[in-house]
Amino acid sequence: MEDHTGYFEARADNIINKGLLDETSVAFYRALFELQGREYGRFASLPSLPPVGAEDLPLSRHAGIVLTDDLLASVAGGAGPLGAVMAEHHPGLVLEPLLGPLARDRAAFSELGAVFLALDHERLAALSLRYKTGIEECVFILTNLLRPVMTLLREKSAPLIPPAGSPLLCPFCGHYPDMSVIGGGEEGRRLLHCSLCGHRWPFKRLSCAVCGTEDPAKLEYLSSEGDSRYRIDVCHECGGYIKTVRLDKFEEVDSCDLAVENILTAGLDGAAMREGYRRP
Repeated sequence: MEDHTGYFEARADNIINKGLLDETSVAFYRALFELQGREYGRFASLPSLPPVGAEDLPLSRHAGIVLTDDLLASVAGGAGPLGAVMAEHHPGLVLEPLLGPLARDRAAFSELGAVFLALDHERLAALSLRYKTGIEECVFILTNLLRPVMTLLREKSAPLIPPAGSPLLCPFCGHYPDMSVIGGGEEGRRLLHCSLCGHRWPFKRLSCAVCGTEDPAKLEYLSSEGDSRYRIDVCHECGGYIKTVRLDKFEEVDSCDLAVENILTAGLDGAAMREGYRRP
């Protein structure tokens, strides 16, 4: 797992000085990244993990492989610590109606997890209502509970992940990308970053990361004012967008922590949505 805490801490002062996040938000994400690191270590110490074969990928089609009773019990152990972090830094959120069942009820967690992994938005919205939680909060909770173990499974299954093609969804877990990065060298390769397991995969430079259209007349990018490092790639075919980090020629693609960059560029999400674009 990438050292999200280290990458975040190295930029914390600059984050506050530039007004990207206030001190309260910095404290929250610091605590969240530290928790994810501990959870990853906890899963890494388990005697066994569900076996994953090449035929099982992407895992969104085979949720039962991941959501075994033993693994659900282990993941459920993180509900309490995550709830504590949320309660400390966002005391106004009422998440116990969701976190309680996730911690105590394997059937509830299995149902929620399967719907989440399958990207079944309609059912997830209905389940969110059942547990008296907004769908955005529900996605946030499930993502952060499952991310450490999905990252570990992806790392252990790396040789099985198809290296070719430009899929719109993660070839390992089947989830949406949340960021893209373009290298600054002569090749200038473009990679997408999975919002759940953190996998990066190559993607065509001139193509929409939401619908896949390659019509240049439908593709545009919006530059970030005052910072050429970031831009928003938008599509007039589907109305989707993705945020992109453009690296300089001396910066290695693998050194850019896109999970942290996604948080630091939250302002770009607001700008894109105000223009009527949406992310997956």
